[in-house]
Amino acid sequence: MSIDWDNVLSVAPGMSSVNTDGRTMILAYVNEVVDFDTMGTGKGTLAASLLAAHFGTMAIGSASAGGGPVASESVGGISISYAVSTGMGGLGTTEYGRQYIELIKTVPAYRLVTS
Repeated sequence: MSIDWDNVLSVAPGMSSVNTDGRTMILAYVNEVVDFDTMGTGKGTLAASLLAAHFGTMAIGSASAGGGPVASESVGGISISYAVSTGMGGLGTTEYGRQYIELIKTVPAYRLVTS
């Protein structure tokens, strides 16, 4: 089992701007690391698509990449904002990466790894 870029576009239409070489590298990696046998076809396809969208977002430097969750405080006229650690590493930096992590948590074989 493997995905193609149409699968990625179904969850992340903005990924159409990723160039052909980027798509090829992302798909090769994602199709190698996602264990479709363990996850099943449906979850595996969604997981691979979300992971590819995460890497695509990072590749194009999209505004949706963001920096993950942000906290801010204000006292009087002074404000400060800072990133909040998600404990997800690099995957926590995009919405697609965070969705991927939440999906992985539903797969019993992966629960110990992601908890």
